[in-house]
Amino acid sequence: MESVLLNIKDIVSSGRWDYDYNQVKYVDFERKLQSIETEPLQIFCKQSITKGETPLWKGDKYVTETEGVLFIRSENVREYGLDLSSKTFVPTHVHERMQRSQVQAGDVLLAIVGATIGQVAVVPDDIEAANCNQAVAIIRPREDVNPYYLRAILQSTLGQTQIHRLSGGTARPNLDLWEARILRIPAVSKSLQDQIAQVMQEAYGKRKEKLERAQNLLHCASEVVLEELDLEISQLKDEKHFTVSIGKMLGGRFDLDLYNTRYTGLISLLQNKFSTLTPLKSLSQKITSGATPLGSKYSEVGIPFLRVQNLNDMGDINFNDCLFVSEEFAKTLKRSMIKNNDILLVIVGATIGKTAVVKDIETPLVTNQALARIRIREDVDLLPDFLQAFLSSPAGQIQISALKRPVAQGNLSLTETGQILVPMIPIDQQQEVIKRIHAYRTEAKSLKAEAEAVVAKAKARVERMILGEEVADSE
Repeated sequence: MESVLLNIKDIVSSGRWDYDYNQVKYVDFERKLQSIETEPLQIFCKQSITKGETPLWKGDKYVTETEGVLFIRSENVREYGLDLSSKTFVPTHVHERMQRSQVQAGDVLLAIVGATIGQVAVVPDDIEAANCNQAVAIIRPREDVNPYYLRAILQSTLGQTQIHRLSGGTARPNLDLWEARILRIPAVSKSLQDQIAQVMQEAYGKRKEKLERAQNLLHCASEVVLEELDLEISQLKDEKHFTVSIGKMLGGRFDLDLYNTRYTGLISLLQNKFSTLTPLKSLSQKITSGATPLGSKYSEVGIPFLRVQNLNDMGDINFNDCLFVSEEFAKTLKRSMIKNNDILLVIVGATIGKTAVVKDIETPLVTNQALARIRIREDVDLLPDFLQAFLSSPAGQIQISALKRPVAQGNLSLTETGQILVPMIPIDQQQEVIKRIHAYRTEAKSLKAEAEAVVAKAKARVERMILGEEVADSE
């Protein structure tokens, strides 16, 4: 066990006696921070740092973009800017009522609760009005303070170490407003602020360009299956009006998704194109899913426990954010144990349809209930990587989208998963698909690594500039 010798005066002055706060890495960091001139974050603000709130609805509800005002949640706050791929809007009268949580262009937003804690974004100029929830701190810089400088410092090692030190020690990390206000920010000239902001802005720009190129490559990879199978799906239209025979619906589902023309057109195309079209349940052993331990009790060591977020867009598994469960709990999921060459499919939530092939694991894994396990039968000539590629292709995703239940949180049952139709093609053709996709994904993976390296290099440079280890441009 790690140990550290502390001065009792330092402990008393900090007001924190818990071990997490007084770890060696934090004590060493504190000494480093004392070598530069800093001021509390609040000093850089024109008004007291506050946070958003959750609307007291009283009959109100979320509205469309044309009817309301943007409502920013902590999951929208990202280091590289606000992620508004998932937008929520509140009625104008609710926005006007929640004056404390109104944000404006130039505000610095800091996520202070949960999984995204420590993420920082600047509200861009094109957002005229917005509101935010209570998991977001609102930092409004003075006119002589560059908001992008504050973001750069808060996202740097200097800022993140302080945030994680202050917010740790509890089951759900959180940063109180008074803790946010006392975060130490290097007191530098406006000229140096602008230089630091520019360094990071340029790095983020290069990162964005590389990620866009990587995303284009992944799009090309998703089209490989269609090209190799000679499937032309651009002709498939998602008609707004169509008729369905009542005979097809009796005893089954009555929601429109299962009968939409894009899906039915795809099935007809596949049936006309391939003599052998097989449901997934006939190609695999029993399709299963896992479970979450009662009380979400996880361990620091044990059996790896995979969740939806462990599947990446490369068809692989990312173990960086992997949890662990006890062997005792894992035994209760024996029939759902994960092995090499299993295919995992997300069947619940926003990323439903994402897939990955399990590779290079030395011990079995278990998963939660949001992941289906598909294990190809030994007597079936189907390569795991090809099946993953097909499920990830438009031909697989259209089926998944139609088969899933259109409820508040979309879900695909194990029975419906087994109904996905897969064309059986020769092994050599499957291998060609795999080869081409691997080439695209390898290049995309390299670009993503380069993108993150650009930002890491810029952050290291910023820290050297702050510490006086690198001479900034003359002021």
